[in-house]
Amino acid sequence: MCQAIQEMIQEGYQEGRQQGFLQGEISGQKNGIRLMKRIYRLQAAGADRKEIAKACGICPEKLDIILEDETQ
Repeated sequence: MCQAIQEMIQEGYQEGRQQGFLQGEISGQKNGIRLMKRIYRLQAAGADRKEIAKACGICPEKLDIILEDETQ
């Protein structure tokens, strides 16, 4: 294969990889925002930390980390 074609393939690969990372980052941010909204709604409704963790599908320790800044 000639050098020019190899470079074009490599550039296409790099662009696709960067685009994939960006889409993954955006998706992760959206999921994080959804999780935080759910946590705050449950908290406002009076649910305790154990109930919130179970309803959100996360372990209580992870919930504690998420809410850590709130209590400081």
